[in-house]
Amino acid sequence: MDGGRVTMKEVAEAAGVSASTVCRALNSNPQIPEATRQRIQAVADQLGYRPDPLLSAFAARRRGSSTGSSVTTIAYITNFKSRDIWLKNPFYLRCYEGAKRRLEGQGYKLEHFWLGEPNMTPGRLSRILYARGILGLFLAPTPNVHKPLDLDWEKFSCATVGYSHMSPILHRSTPHHFHAM
Repeated sequence: MDGGRVTMKEVAEAAGVSASTVCRALNSNPQIPEATRQRIQAVADQLGYRPDPLLSAFAARRRGSSTGSSVTTIAYITNFKSRDIWLKNPFYLRCYEGAKRRLEGQGYKLEHFWLGEPNMTPGRLSRILYARGILGLFLAPTPNVHKPLDLDWEKFSCATVGYSHMSPILHRSTPHHFHAM
């Protein structure tokens, strides 16, 4: 291993099986015996293997097994006191509309998710997004962020606007305040 992302080939070498067997085992293919699946999963966990979300989305799209348009959906995550209060603020609305316009121009769909939904937690949202095949996240700028969101960051590609989300370190776009004066 070169210190980068652990590959299926590396898991296969460590487990003494082929890469295709690793792929089938990690996808819980019933053709692979349960004991073999568990052993391969243990090796993968020990090595720190994580599926590449972009490659997974690409493979799902090629197989035609994507669920609707979710492969090309980007989640727009807000964390305000109410679901739609941010729509009344010109800055927040412009951030959303700009992201939506740009993403739609690139063939993506932007879908709003509010962390204030009943029984919604960052962990639950991570599971929902991943189950739907939504692998891209855009965190809306939010006032009064007191603690970082506890999303499963390794599963997603993420970006934000401004500095309201300082942790983890994300790709970000910021206004040019000096130029705006």
